[in-house]
Amino acid sequence: MTAFALEDFGSAMVQSSPLAEAAPGPFDEGYAAGWDDAVARLDEENGLLGARLQETLARLTESRAAAVDGLVAMLEPALRDIFDTFLPRAAQSAFLPILMQELTEVMADGDARPVLLVAPEEEPPLTRLIDQAELADRVTIRPEPALALSQAMIRWEGQERQVDLEAVLSDLDAALDTFLHGLLPGCANPPTDTTPKEANHG
Repeated sequence: MTAFALEDFGSAMVQSSPLAEAAPGPFDEGYAAGWDDAVARLDEENGLLGARLQETLARLTESRAAAVDGLVAMLEPALRDIFDTFLPRAAQSAFLPILMQELTEVMADGDARPVLLVAPEEEPPLTRLIDQAELADRVTIRPEPALALSQAMIRWEGQERQVDLEAVLSDLDAALDTFLHGLLPGCANPPTDTTPKEANHG
């Protein structure tokens, strides 16, 4: 039987494959151009979105600052009233009990015989308290015009202790002024002296 020689088309197809040798066509160029346009539009939209976000945050910050300023301005009269009226009354009510507590500590050893200097207006109510505590034979009360209300000096055996709620109130007023001036630069009462004062020695 005679054998027929068959031609091998496989190698010819591989060598002449149009996919292997084809140069970029109109489709590839259009795809690349469309991709570049999409990326450019995305970058532009991101830039616009960032700008809008920044403007929104700036408006919110300004609105918040304005709201805080308005709230502080509304609260300032009430805070001033508390510091100028309520706190002095509270200090005046607490002064004699605080003074009696300080006096008790001074006399805790049983031998001290203190001299108590107070404003003339404080002498009568303080004398009544001393009598009620049965300490009149050990405590001497002397009026001192140089002392203001809520101020006193306890002296015994070469030592002294000062009770000064007036200084505490002054420090609180200065702290309020500092607080309000920090929030409202145009505050009518900027702080003038915020040096801490010692209200109780000993």
